[in-house]
Amino acid sequence: MELVGQTVFHQRFGCGEIKELKGQMLTVSFKDQTSRRFLYPDAFKTFLRLENDGLQQQVLKEAESSLKRQAREKAAQGQALRERVRDLESEQNVLRAKPPHQARLKHVVFKCDQPSGPDFVQTMEDGGFCLTLYPAGLPEAAARPLIPVLKIRQIHKDSLCVLTRRPDLKTPERERRVTALFLCCQEEADQADNATVLTAAPDFCLRFTPEEADDFYFWDIYANTRQPERVAWSSGRYRYLNPVVGALLLRRALKIKAVDPESADAVRAESFLAYYCATFGLQPEQLPDEQGALRLQQAAKLKAKTGTAADERAGQA
Repeated sequence: MELVGQTVFHQRFGCGEIKELKGQMLTVSFKDQTSRRFLYPDAFKTFLRLENDGLQQQVLKEAESSLKRQAREKAAQGQALRERVRDLESEQNVLRAKPPHQARLKHVVFKCDQPSGPDFVQTMEDGGFCLTLYPAGLPEAAARPLIPVLKIRQIHKDSLCVLTRRPDLKTPERERRVTALFLCCQEEADQADNATVLTAAPDFCLRFTPEEADDFYFWDIYANTRQPERVAWSSGRYRYLNPVVGALLLRRALKIKAVDPESADAVRAESFLAYYCATFGLQPEQLPDEQGALRLQQAAKLKAKTGTAADERAGQA
């Protein structure tokens, strides 16, 4: 249906000619030499009328289909929001039911975009990790350490830590990959520096090669609470995770490592997931599907495409 060049009538501006139709915006040039933009096809239900009656009827059918599609999308968004609220309430109920030690625990994901790697996490000789935190900040008399001062207060023993990075600093945020996972197994306090040192044993550490990380997109699994479909980290070097997201990350890690089911990494990943789920009262076989921002975006695009195809078939009928 070609509308450019067609004559239209407006109840206020009179006769005009359609100059451009781009997406949902229609540009009309009127006799007074002014050009005005209208929302297509909605404007034909109120403001505009085509001189060609046949085209007018086709546009009205398209407008009706568009209205139905918008109603379906709005209903779907409302349903998704209600389900998201229920999920969050359920997760909060699970956490409230935990012992005080587990209820105050947080799990954390770090942004490690510098080429030199995460300078706040050190690799130990036995293959584990060491993470140094300063929950209360540095004492005034203390010498500033070489590593950044991370004032994280809710990371303790049994907290899951996730290291992520983009392939390079110019890569979009959606390309962020998971490069390592580890569980804090031991917690020690350094009174002199107000530091908390958390170490992870090798049995609870998983590292991923660049090839493995290419199958481990962080935003496939993680979504912002307020804007689930928005891929944005904003500022800060870390953010917190809930236990369910932590379990989903470990499940994906197991899938990647299980390519060679007899390997030490595959066995370690399986036991890691089992221990984590047992610690936080989760059942591995009952974990939900991955609902990260990238997954939600793909689902929305597929739904919109399916709805458009259905509307076109309905219009042809």
